[in-house]
Amino acid sequence: MGLAPKEPSKKSYISGQISYKGGRASWPLPDSVLEIRLVAFKNYPLSDSSSILKELTDGNAYFTIDTLPRFVDKADYSLEIIDPPALLKYIAVAQRYGNLFQWRVIGVYSETGDNTKPSTVMVNPGDSLTNINIEVDFLNLPPQPF
Repeated sequence: MGLAPKEPSKKSYISGQISYKGGRASWPLPDSVLEIRLVAFKNYPLSDSSSILKELTDGNAYFTIDTLPRFVDKADYSLEIIDPPALLKYIAVAQRYGNLFQWRVIGVYSETGDNTKPSTVMVNPGDSLTNINIEVDFLNLPPQPF
């Protein structure tokens, strides 16, 4: 009590591995894979493609700052959730294939393995949730989120 320093808040993360079915041989041509990012949304479903930008600018979505490794069999990721508690309703891997607005979802976190049924994840302050793993199958992409 009194003038004691405030307890530092612990950071919260989700992490896991993205695996690519068929390995590096399954990837599309390099000129159509400009970036790969992990994105997690608080709201889902989304109404249209412009709602994705709104979610990002309103702070209702999180994403990896840099592109994740491309043309690999597997890639590990870690994503900080800066304002827990947060219920993440849609966690996905996205591919930028053209200009800054040309993105598509290529993998979705689903505990059942069914990429049409995204799973939710609750992140509380100080959580470090692991094994939020996603499989990407370039020959069987999930439905787009809008």
